[in-house]
Formats: sequence, C-alpha cells, structure tokens
Amino acid sequence: MNEPALARLNHLMRIREEVETLSEHGPWTPPADWVDNGTHLTLVMDVPGVDADSLSVQDDNGETVTVRGERAPLDLDGEAVQVERPGGVFTRDLTPPSEVVPGTGAASLRAGVLMITFEKRHKTIDQR
Repeated sequence: MNEPALARLNHLMRIREEVETLSEHGPWTPPADWVDNGTHLTLVMDVPGVDADSLSVQDDNGETVTVRGERAPLDLDGEAVQVERPGGVFTRDLTPPSEVVPGTGAASLRAGVLMITFEKRHKTIDQR
C-alpha cells in the first residue's frame, strides 16, 4: 500500500474511534414507533428507567411532537467498570405520519413504554 493511502486510512480509523467514543457518552435517543388504527395515531416510545416526572410532551399545532425526558444514573455503590446503558437528557422531535387534531394527545406510561394517542384529522375507515 502506498504511503498517502495508508496515512488516509489511519486518519479515518482515528476519526471512527473518536465518533464511537462520543456516541458512548453523548445524548441518547429512545426508539419510537407510530401506530395507525384508522381513527387515531399512537406514538410508542421506549423510555425504560425514565421517571414520569421528568417527561414532557409538546404538541406543536399537530405538526411536530416533542418529547423530552431524562434517565438519571442508578444510585449504586461501586464503580462502573463497563457502561453500555445510555442515559441523561433526551429530546425527540417527531412528525406524525398523517395529520392529527392539535391538542388531542393523551399520554400514558406503562412498564417503561410511553404511549401518546392523537385523533387523526382524516380518519381511515375500513369497509370490509
């Protein structure tokens, strides 16, 4: 392999290591799904370990839903020797896949799963 190509490869490997290091300690993003039952859209978000009091939901006129929260570190005796669980503050801005009626969101938190159900502006009725 020629010297310039090897230098570029080494540079890319250093960048990759830096990115991996950042992602281990950076903000986390809880996964989210949208479920459409014809008359309502439900946002389903995995937020295990997030205290309900830290969660906030903002409906921006039915166009964007912003969910914020924080997963605090566990209060355990000892030193962490391996850390894989993301934590800290998160913010998700999500766009509903179809129009919803602003202000209709109803939220519940069960077993670490946040569910926010919105009324759809244009309902889909199955006529089977």
